[in-house]
Amino acid sequence: MTDEEILLSTHLAKMDGDKLQLKYAALILFGTEDAITELMPRYRFEAVFHMCTYAQYNDMSQFPSRYDDRKTMRQNLIQVYDQMGAFVERYLPDRFYLPNNSVQRQNIRWDLFREIVGNLCVHTDFSSGFACFFHVFKDRVVTKNPTRLLPEIPEGELTIQQLSNYTKNPLLVRVFHELHWAEDLGSGTRNILRYAPLYYPGYKIEINSGQQFVFSITYQDENVTVSKKMSPSMGENVTETVKMSQTDVPNEMKLSPSSDENVTKTVKMSQTGLEKVPELTDEELALPLEPYERLSVKEKKNRRRQAIVSLMAQNSHITSEEIAEKLDTHERTIKRDIKALKENGVIEHIGGDFGGEWRVCKKK
Repeated sequence: MTDEEILLSTHLAKMDGDKLQLKYAALILFGTEDAITELMPRYRFEAVFHMCTYAQYNDMSQFPSRYDDRKTMRQNLIQVYDQMGAFVERYLPDRFYLPNNSVQRQNIRWDLFREIVGNLCVHTDFSSGFACFFHVFKDRVVTKNPTRLLPEIPEGELTIQQLSNYTKNPLLVRVFHELHWAEDLGSGTRNILRYAPLYYPGYKIEINSGQQFVFSITYQDENVTVSKKMSPSMGENVTETVKMSQTDVPNEMKLSPSSDENVTKTVKMSQTGLEKVPELTDEELALPLEPYERLSVKEKKNRRRQAIVSLMAQNSHITSEEIAEKLDTHERTIKRDIKALKENGVIEHIGGDFGGEWRVCKKK
């Protein structure tokens, strides 16, 4: 089938005389990032990893950092689904599961979270313009997405059994069904209830339905955690901390024969050929201070670019939007600085525009 025939057969487009008219569902499913940005500027998905438990995250006195890794996605749903899958694989533990009467291991992790990712993609109210969030904590996953209030689904706290089989975006679901990313109505709920106890017997699901739909599932006891920072890049030192007790931990994951012992493993890694850029302090990153106002334009620019390099050294996947937010500077200014740093060979971008990372080549 041609692209036009696919769009017509899935009702994502219709013919108006000799012109093909596309629906917004076609844009969300197959549109380029430029087209989505132009027509739906507030559309985005955020995948966020927090190296803390959910309780610690809500207690700012214990864990003041907002996140440890974040991926912003403004691509179409096909690309978002793939990137969400990679995020799940990166930050959620891969539990061993062998079905009865089988010698083939089953990927129980993706069997469970593909349903959660798929629901986030196709059951969102994209007309609101608010972002969708996929939060990974050390003990649970929490998703948040704007939704339409429907008579079929009551408001407030719900059980998963109370969710209706009502399809909010039938055109999106139809394409996901053709891709075998979604099954029949109600299958998502059944699959979650089927796979959750296999992935973690002590799982707990919490749902709150309102203008924002919030879904939470615990996948691990908060005292049995595996924390892993991003892979090393740009010469930074990376510390990986693993704390595990032996209760309910598979044999291949046990680090010590002692049943109650907590084991801390620290791994220091650095890349050769790249100079380590010293991280700036909070005071150095707080550019709009009184002394800063007295600096010349050239000195301000140099300080700002130094801060950009330091932020990239700390987080190789940081975006220009995030840098602008941290430095309280307009994003256009940050993009000009990044362009200049790239032209001068201070930094380089490795990989694709949305899947690559920043690398610092030398000190600025």
